[in-house]
Amino acid sequence: MKDNKTGRASVNNTITLCGLCMLLLLLPGLSYAQTFTSVAAMNDSATITYMDKLAKLAEEYYPQNEYFRGKVDVMQEGLYQAKWSWLNTLSMSYQYNPKQAVDNSTTSSVFPQFGIGITVNIGNIFLTPSRVSQANAELKASQASLSTQISFIRAEVKRRFAKYLQSLDMLKIRQRAVNDSESEVEFIKHKFEKGETTIDEYNKVLRSYTDNLQGKATSEGDVLYTKISVEELIGMKLEDVK
Repeated sequence: MKDNKTGRASVNNTITLCGLCMLLLLLPGLSYAQTFTSVAAMNDSATITYMDKLAKLAEEYYPQNEYFRGKVDVMQEGLYQAKWSWLNTLSMSYQYNPKQAVDNSTTSSVFPQFGIGITVNIGNIFLTPSRVSQANAELKASQASLSTQISFIRAEVKRRFAKYLQSLDMLKIRQRAVNDSESEVEFIKHKFEKGETTIDEYNKVLRSYTDNLQGKATSEGDVLYTKISVEELIGMKLEDVK
């Protein structure tokens, strides 16, 4: 009788070891499946179209973009003013004489009733082309900064959305691991109650289940974090993107 129990225990241990070996063999496959799912989603035409829509929203609504657009507007106004700055080199004066003639004992002088004078600052006139050139360079620099900002924000929202997709994939894997662990806990619990396994094996399965629960909680947090990071750039919830 004792030999029979020993034989059954040996068979059960063998089955358990085989199950663990199969699990170890499947883990790399799960990791690969997760990576493949993310890559497949990134290459899907619908996902690409959706990401382009997110990039357009980020380009239009991200507040920092308005700062760079405002700088371009200021530089355009500066160029306009520089082109007409030559007018600042001109000054005009006028004189009004209520009496056109002045008589005295020795001479008689006649002055016009109105007098107009124009003065020109030659130095400022020669500086005008330089001011225009400087203003034009500043405008081009501000336009380049705006283009750089737009390119960055479009790429950044796509990177963040890719992280969001990856976190969703990881959450699915964690959820499957929790489901598998729950089944394994129930299985090992029955075996322990029947005296077919040790307390160490029972605790080992429980620790694995706890680790999977913690992994799932971490993945749920990652999903929320990455979702918020995308919404930060587009100015609305992902659910509201049409």
